[in-house]
Amino acid sequence: YHLSLTKHPDFFFVFVGRTFYNMALSVQTFMMFYFRDLFHSESPAKDVARLAIVGQVAGLLVSYPIGVLSDRYGRKMFVCGAAVVVSVSYVGFILAETKNAVYLAGLIYGTGNGVYLSVDWALACETLPNRQQSARYMGMWGIAAFIGSAIGPSVLAPFLTLTGSSANHADAADASDYSSASFSRQGYAAVLFAGILFVLISAAVLIPVRTGAQIRQSAGYAGVPTEAPRSAAPAAAAEDIDI
Repeated sequence: YHLSLTKHPDFFFVFVGRTFYNMALSVQTFMMFYFRDLFHSESPAKDVARLAIVGQVAGLLVSYPIGVLSDRYGRKMFVCGAAVVVSVSYVGFILAETKNAVYLAGLIYGTGNGVYLSVDWALACETLPNRQQSARYMGMWGIAAFIGSAIGPSVLAPFLTLTGSSANHADAADASDYSSASFSRQGYAAVLFAGILFVLISAAVLIPVRTGAQIRQSAGYAGVPTEAPRSAAPAAAAEDIDI
């Protein structure tokens, strides 16, 4: 299985964008510690659950109307806009001084994430290299989420450790025991700034992507989802990314 930048650039960049978006979402891995360290929460798990409910409700409310609007006005603008909204929510998490402010940022996050998840699927379908092999390519597209979810915490955790380790951790009897460690606001700001960078990259890589009519009108473009007979052998793809 190959993703070709040269033959299928639109689908390639959609894949890369989804990877970076899920790297950005990895920030949520640290939210329980965020509540514990910055707000001295007695029950961080409950606070994270409340934050998740706020985000899910916001996403639920915007998913359907945004899907309808994207049918009329196109996918890419909504996906890029959603990434910007998520970045704004991360700024909110950085600046929040109260739990209510955190929940407000979570509301903004849920709105952006709901828009993204609704329309990104449609964007991927529009840029499929070959609709006769749609399940194959959608499977490849789905792998982007797993790649991003694996890379994100691996990159963000060192940011938190290197920039946010406090004296509380340095004085711990067992320096390898992070369950009793606490991290500073500076550390969480570094993690969230990295998340902002990732999510904005996920939008930036979509700028050259052509969708809908633009693809259909591109004569000779190798990625056009042609209606060739099912028995026709697919063209070989350049090995830009192997999966």
